[in-house]
Amino acid sequence: ILLLACLISTTLFAEQLPMGSWRTHLAYNNTEVITQTKDKIYAVSEGALFSIGKQDDGVEILSKISGLNDNNILRIGYSKENDILLIAYANSNIDLLTEDGIFNISDIYRKNMSGSKTINDIYFKGEYAYLSCDFGIVVLNLKKQEITDTYIIGTTGETTPVLSLAELNGKFYATTETAILTANTTGVNLANFENWKPLAAAPTSGNNVRAVAYDNTLLLLQTDGDVHAYSSEAWVGGKTFSGILNINSNDGYLFIINKQQINYYRNGDLTTPTTISRVDTKMALYDAEDNNVWVAASYAGVGKWSIANQSFDLFRPSGPTVNYAWRIIYSNGKILTIPGGRWAVEYNRIGHVMMFENGVWTNILNDFIPGPTGAAIKLYATDFVDAVIDPLDNSHFFVAT
Repeated sequence: ILLLACLISTTLFAEQLPMGSWRTHLAYNNTEVITQTKDKIYAVSEGALFSIGKQDDGVEILSKISGLNDNNILRIGYSKENDILLIAYANSNIDLLTEDGIFNISDIYRKNMSGSKTINDIYFKGEYAYLSCDFGIVVLNLKKQEITDTYIIGTTGETTPVLSLAELNGKFYATTETAILTANTTGVNLANFENWKPLAAAPTSGNNVRAVAYDNTLLLLQTDGDVHAYSSEAWVGGKTFSGILNINSNDGYLFIINKQQINYYRNGDLTTPTTISRVDTKMALYDAEDNNVWVAASYAGVGKWSIANQSFDLFRPSGPTVNYAWRIIYSNGKILTIPGGRWAVEYNRIGHVMMFENGVWTNILNDFIPGPTGAAIKLYATDFVDAVIDPLDNSHFFVAT
């Protein structure tokens, strides 16, 4: 009987986490970037990658444990023509996720150069991925899995941060903080900076953030929240939108996102939006296969808006609220994690309580924790540095700040 009990307990433990194996516990709430394949939505939350099945809503976590070559993902993009998911890390390392496996492209990461090498944007054209980087544009051949060219496009041949790249009517439009540089997509040497010309009369009310192509229009988002339109070789007078946090487009849909809602437009229209009331959204995309809008939602994971049913569902893996772990406390089957912290001065980290029990994370968000009283404005509970769990009742605990 004792031997049987030992075997059963060992088997149950192995089903949760096999001996000698690792498991990641990452935050999947604050989703920043999403992209889609034919059957999955891929999302990045605080550097962690996960996917949602379009048909079965199944959630899958991808990490170094499942074969990725690095941590802290910054950008993702999917080439439909080549069926490849490109994963760009914060250190500029790159993975290509294909049906044949994961291939690592480490050229930019290993390149010895001064200044930042951050990858800001990914644009696909044919068998190539064009990477907008903090020093210029890098061209990656997806079929050969190699870097084929680098464009240094500063107006005098100097490196300059490129924030995004768009294509419209046979021309590339590269967005920098203070200009939009344009060049023909064919027939010229794009490695020669002299073939990249500043777009005349570009708006100067704020620094540029990114530009996207929609139908026959180029839309430019600036740091002041204004969006300006460029069409028929001229800038449309005044701002087209204001108070905007982000813009993106795919498959004939344009998404204009502000603090309170998502407005999307179709078929070249810029006057009659459809509105989805969702706050703190980072980006959205249209799924033509199932007629859904997928949303990267802050502190909520990934949302699916059914256009047909007018319903909204949220998806995310089980995980802590944030990736800060100042202290970890264990008692009677429960792991309690708090985000910290302090040293010589306060970190002013928002206070959450993150609890792992029976294989599931349960989080008490800061919004539901009363802050200090007596101030003229609302104060938030911050810098949780220690905790103690009641040994007789692990649902009862105290937190020090």
